[in-house]
Amino acid sequence: MKVLFVCSGNKNNFISPIIQAQANSLIKVGIKVDIFPVTGKGILGYLGNMWKLNAAIRRDKYTIIHAHYGMSGILAFLLKKNTRLIVSLMGSEVYHSRLWLKVFRFFSIYCWDETIVKTRAMYKLLKCKDAYIIPNGVNLDVFYPMCKEKARGILNFELEKPMILFPSNALRKEKNSSLAQSACKSLDLNLIWLDNVPHEKVNLYYNAADIILMTSFFEGSPNAIKEAMAANRPIISTKVGDIEEYFNDTIGCFICDFNEFDISLKISHILKNLQNSEGLKRLLELKFDDMSIAEKIKHIYASQ
Repeated sequence: MKVLFVCSGNKNNFISPIIQAQANSLIKVGIKVDIFPVTGKGILGYLGNMWKLNAAIRRDKYTIIHAHYGMSGILAFLLKKNTRLIVSLMGSEVYHSRLWLKVFRFFSIYCWDETIVKTRAMYKLLKCKDAYIIPNGVNLDVFYPMCKEKARGILNFELEKPMILFPSNALRKEKNSSLAQSACKSLDLNLIWLDNVPHEKVNLYYNAADIILMTSFFEGSPNAIKEAMAANRPIISTKVGDIEEYFNDTIGCFICDFNEFDISLKISHILKNLQNSEGLKRLLELKFDDMSIAEKIKHIYASQ
């Protein structure tokens, strides 16, 4: 079985670490995976890849094309001919725009062979009864608990200073960083951004942090939260995606309201108690490790 991943990429053929990690996990369970990075942005940018993608599909005669993100799914549909097409919607396509939601709903129902969404909330919005709900998995060889003091020592961070980590780019509007900043400012705490950090160092940042704080307006299946859970770090997050299901009653994982007072209270509580979470235990209960997710996707590939 040969599978071609089609996904967004920049001029240096960079792809999301999340998608690369899924490809790696599928290779481990016996699937041959190639990756075609789509360069350029917007409709015209994607259409500019048609000739190269068409050549790649015809040259290697893939069993399945697995596109990630809706625009990649539309591009792949235009070229797939008789090749089976599976599309993973990652979250932003469903939440950003009502118009695009309607577009991707149409394609998922009438054009794509199978659709994968990351959460039940996405499934309800998409209204495609045949869609699969499969979140992104976490590579537990990459994300794992370690001593906070050791992580801070490697990163040259102060040992005594409280560290609140915002696991995203502060400039992305949907991440609502101003709320996180306000809550931390009210407690005279500094907020550290997880932005432009090499992927191999991300686990160090999670483990160095006293708290991971996410204040997003919306999310699909936020991998940063699952990665932080794998590191057994305390987490505060707004109720987005399926966070409520992920956390359940897990020790050290807190859902907050969209106001700085509630967040600051939870930050103060965690800093006073300084207790690790039991996030890793919860991830294993949910089978959100990358190999369990790879087996689910492999099962979809093998069906029909």
